[in-house]
Amino acid sequence: MQVSPQRVTPGDGYLEALIKDNVEPVYEEITSISESGLETSDGQFYELDIIVCATGFDMAWTPHFELLGSKGQDIKTSWTPLPNAYLGMAAPGFPNYWVMNGPRGNLGNGTVLPCLETEIEYVIKSVKKMQTDRIKSLDVSATVTTKLNEYIDKWHEMGVWSADCKSWYKFNTKDGKIMNWGGSSLHFLKAIKYPRWEHFNMVYLDDDPWGFLGNGKTEGETLGDFELMTPYLRNADTEWELR
Repeated sequence: MQVSPQRVTPGDGYLEALIKDNVEPVYEEITSISESGLETSDGQFYELDIIVCATGFDMAWTPHFELLGSKGQDIKTSWTPLPNAYLGMAAPGFPNYWVMNGPRGNLGNGTVLPCLETEIEYVIKSVKKMQTDRIKSLDVSATVTTKLNEYIDKWHEMGVWSADCKSWYKFNTKDGKIMNWGGSSLHFLKAIKYPRWEHFNMVYLDDDPWGFLGNGKTEGETLGDFELMTPYLRNADTEWELR
């Protein structure tokens, strides 16, 4: 039995299977397939009973629909040859655009589910801020994004992803730009737990950054609700919020 692994997997038994006597890892490219087996680029022919194809992913990173930025630019053009993303969720020049697990997010550095949940929470916090503060658009700074990518590139100089092997994390090349986060999944979670609003350019509705102050009263005062008016009266030193 021959296998050609392209990425590490946490699947039970997979790594154990690679070191068995009846398993031979083959890393050369497949050049042709016939009824009885396949031939690789080094001229070797392998007789096979069954071929299971795992074709990988089309990591174009861009949406299948048209997406135009603040200056009319198409994201497919802007992200060619390389995507330019902030924390794998936002893109400079494309205000109010959010994506889950995008380029340079936590693609293969550990457990992805809590990262997806935290990314969704990040976007919800952003939408709430826009609604509460009467913000028309949030556009992440291009300078901040560039500096983040410089940090990630520097980290990958000492990371395993820079090894001399092809990966879809590197556009299926050996020396392509690594699209993974520069650190562990826990490190990524910490980085995205709270939005850094100073990294965004904000455009307000009616060009009024203080319009959210309203009529000078809180929700509790308007409703005459004593509990809403006095959340700071509490029996423990816990966080409180006035609505």
